[in-house]
Amino acid sequence: MSLNAWWPRRADKNQWLQIDVGKVQSIAGVVTQGSSNHGYWVKTYKVSVSKDGKRFEFLQCGQIFDANTAYGNTKVKTMFDLPVEGRYVRIHPETWRGHIAMRAGAIICETKCKKGSLDWSFDGSFESRTGGPSLDPAWGEGSFNQAARYKPFQAMLKTGYKFNQGFGLKVDESRCIKTPKYYSVLMDVLLDKTDDWRAPSPQRSGVAMVSSSTKTSSCALLLWYAAKSPLGLDATTNLVCPGLPRVK
Repeated sequence: MSLNAWWPRRADKNQWLQIDVGKVQSIAGVVTQGSSNHGYWVKTYKVSVSKDGKRFEFLQCGQIFDANTAYGNTKVKTMFDLPVEGRYVRIHPETWRGHIAMRAGAIICETKCKKGSLDWSFDGSFESRTGGPSLDPAWGEGSFNQAARYKPFQAMLKTGYKFNQGFGLKVDESRCIKTPKYYSVLMDVLLDKTDDWRAPSPQRSGVAMVSSSTKTSSCALLLWYAAKSPLGLDATTNLVCPGLPRVK
């Protein structure tokens, strides 16, 4: 999902929002939100798709899809009748409340992962660079590229994803990691708020490793921290799976 709402100068049917999914791949649908803190949202829209960014075709004979019914963080997912091959997705608002305001993302079909490995770079996307499942911010939205705003870490963390205490990212790894009984998750971690005893030098980076059985179909990668002193780099990091204890 985009961080800030798209808000074109003109509110008419000639406006469109374009999403680049990085390469030609199977696109299953789109997800939309209204403005986060203003009373505007898109009610209905059409979708067009292109492989080269020049020739676009409207989906499903120009069908009009339903979007949101209020502003805020409620997501509305629209799945196409069949996945379509493309790289560029345009959303064309048809009706809206007050003014055109929209946050949107494309729903990508999961691809086969490479060599049983998943690698997320957080460069504005939850997609893995090695294929396989995308991460899901199931407990609430964060924001990309926040870590790079801290000067001591700009050289180390050019990209990143920031979320609040108690939030996290969920992944279903079962179709990618099948053979090993256990696997590890490694993360470069930057915490901007910790309790006093978890506040080492801000020049360090944190790397967390956890393991969990792959017998469960869905696990959640969670990062928890307290909120007292600034810019610490330690945390209790858990890979939470149903029926399994948390790893500390």
